[in-house]
Amino acid sequence: MRTTSQAPDEDRAGAPRVPRWPGGRRTWLGLLAVVVVLAVVATVLVRRDGGIDAAVDDLEGPSPSATPAPRPVTAATLLGVTDAQAAAPRQRWRLVGTTDNTGGTGINTLCQGSRFADPEGEGTFVRTFATTNAPRRTLLQTVEISADAQAAQAAYDTTLGWFAGCREARLQLQGTYRLDGLGDEARLLRLRLPDARRPALTRTFVVGVVRSGALTVSTVAVTRGGDAVANRDAAAVLTSAVEALCGTDPAGGCPGDVRATPVLPPSSGEARGTLAAADLPVVGRIDRPWVGTRPAPARPNPSATTCDQADFIRAGAARPRTRTFLVPGARVDERFGVSQTYGQFATVARAQRLVDRIGAAMARCEDDDLSAQVSAARVDQPGPRGSVTSSWRLDSEVREDETVGYWMGVARVGRWVTQVLLTPVEGADVDAATFEALVVRARDRLFELTGPRR
Repeated sequence: MRTTSQAPDEDRAGAPRVPRWPGGRRTWLGLLAVVVVLAVVATVLVRRDGGIDAAVDDLEGPSPSATPAPRPVTAATLLGVTDAQAAAPRQRWRLVGTTDNTGGTGINTLCQGSRFADPEGEGTFVRTFATTNAPRRTLLQTVEISADAQAAQAAYDTTLGWFAGCREARLQLQGTYRLDGLGDEARLLRLRLPDARRPALTRTFVVGVVRSGALTVSTVAVTRGGDAVANRDAAAVLTSAVEALCGTDPAGGCPGDVRATPVLPPSSGEARGTLAAADLPVVGRIDRPWVGTRPAPARPNPSATTCDQADFIRAGAARPRTRTFLVPGARVDERFGVSQTYGQFATVARAQRLVDRIGAAMARCEDDDLSAQVSAARVDQPGPRGSVTSSWRLDSEVREDETVGYWMGVARVGRWVTQVLLTPVEGADVDAATFEALVVRARDRLFELTGPRR
């Protein structure tokens, strides 16, 4: 007879009893492990799109060989109104429009030789801004996408050449600056275009050009009837343009600390070593462009005066050449024009000997010729890399009531010498500072013949 009742599923100590596993606990644990393995294998087999590698990628993150998303140049990577504001911070600006420059006649700036600097390029964007208050200003941004850096180099050189070799009447290249820290290569050019009849409407152009990877980026800030855009402001706009593009696939690196340094003018596309139309001065009210002849043998030397009678051939120059610049259609005496003679000597000493001979002849000219008057002399002005320039004004009395004037200058760069003669006429003359600047530019062009310019 049982004196206490006990539930069948409790042991004698009162703890619940574990049911016994048919076949033993180890058998069931083994079956459970097989089920887990089969579930993992099934998961891998179900993911037919990625396979086993995809499952691993889920654990380890994206594959380092995955193709990055494309980063194309788009309208969103162009300058905005806020960026344009930097060109003239005190003025109000508006966005005029954006185009790919393929419709209609296209957008061409003054001096631009063709619609595209890279005709084989992969794309172009042109964006225009304008001020809504005086003075009247416009800002043009152009981005050309080339197939590679080599094609972009050619497009960059072409763009610079458009402005350095511009043949627009009265337009003059005033200065060139290298922008370090911006793209692979960058320049800033300043040009001026006086209005022949209304000087108050003179236009100025500040042109920035940069090559970055496979991109050629340019900005042209035009001011009409006001102060030109400052170099620092034009450089800031160009820097913003490159910053907005440097995250795209075709671009190079982003800008660093940008610094502007005066440098020699870019190649003009005319005869190397000689003046170009854009180098020549604005004279009086002449409103037609300068045109230069092809270089010809300097026999005789048309750039010499009756005082110096410089002969490059007798002085030892090897095959000296000369060019003449005229203004076809201008209503001035046919004497008006500019001539330039240049030649290379065997040594620097022989080149300098000709320069000294010209200077000595001009110094004694009034003693040798009582009808001559020499003034505005600037002799042996030093320049870069040991170069020198000199300039004079010569007035000769040809009749009792008639005097003929000349501006003559000479420059030496290494073994190269150039002589420049400007023959003014009534109503078409320049001042001493203008002619001196012309002789300096003739000197600068000689550097094209002495080695690499970049």
